[in-house]
Amino acid sequence: METINGKIRVHAGYHKCLTNYSKKVYIRLCERSWSSAQSFKHFHHKLDLFYDECQQFDICSISGNYIDLDRFEDIRVVRVIRDPRDLIISAYFYHKRAAEPWCKQINPTDYDPGWKKVRGAVPANLPTDYSLAKYLNEVSMEEGLHAEIEFRNHHYQSMLEWPDNDPRVMLFRYEDIIGNEARVYWKILSFFGFSIPTRFIGSQLAERLSAKNKQTIVNHIRNPNNGQWQKYFTPGLIKRFNELYGEVLDRYGYS
Repeated sequence: METINGKIRVHAGYHKCLTNYSKKVYIRLCERSWSSAQSFKHFHHKLDLFYDECQQFDICSISGNYIDLDRFEDIRVVRVIRDPRDLIISAYFYHKRAAEPWCKQINPTDYDPGWKKVRGAVPANLPTDYSLAKYLNEVSMEEGLHAEIEFRNHHYQSMLEWPDNDPRVMLFRYEDIIGNEARVYWKILSFFGFSIPTRFIGSQLAERLSAKNKQTIVNHIRNPNNGQWQKYFTPGLIKRFNELYGEVLDRYGYS
C-alpha cells in the first residue's frame, strides 16, 4: 500500500465526545493569519476519504474509526475517548430529538449516506416504517438505550483496534478535558508540533469556547458531566453492556 507522505495531524474522537467543540476550536485557530495551522477538515466517519485527502490539511479530524498508523510517513494522532456508557446516554437524548437529519430517516440501513456519516449500526428491533428518532420517542427509555448500545457497535470495536503506548498517539479522556480545556489544547497543539503562538491562541480559544463559557456548546452536548449512566442504566442494561463491551471498559480503565 502506498505511503501517505507529509506531516499528518489528526484529532480522532467519537460521536458525542466533544466533536462539535473541537471543530470550532480548530476552525477558528486556522482562521488566524499568523497561526502555523491554516487549514482544517472534519471527515466525520469517512475513513477512505480521510486517507485520500488528509495531506491537503494542516489538521484533520475523524470520528469512530481506527486509523492504520503504518500507512503514514509522519503522523500524530490525538485521541479523545469518553466513558462508553455515558456516550450511550448522551446519544440517546440527542437522537431522541432528531438533532440530525439521518435520525429521521425511515427504514434506514447501515449503508445509507446519513448512517454511514456517523458509522451507526441500525438496531435490530427497529420496526418497519420507523426512524430512529420515532422509535426512541415511542418505546421505554430502557428499550431506547438498548437500541443505542447496538447503534454504537462499530465505534466500540474501533476502540479495541488502537495500539497501546504508541508514541504517535496521545490519548485524552473526555472527563479530564472538561474544566481543563486551555491546558489540554496547549498539550494537543504542542504534540502536533505547532508554534508557540499557535498553541497560545489555541488554548485561549479552547477556554473561550468551553461549555462553561458558551451556552451553545452546553445545548449541543446537553450535560457535560461524567457518570450519567449510573442514573439511567438498569441492571439489565449493565449486564448487556458488559457482555458486549466489557473489554472496552477494561481497556480504558472505566470501572
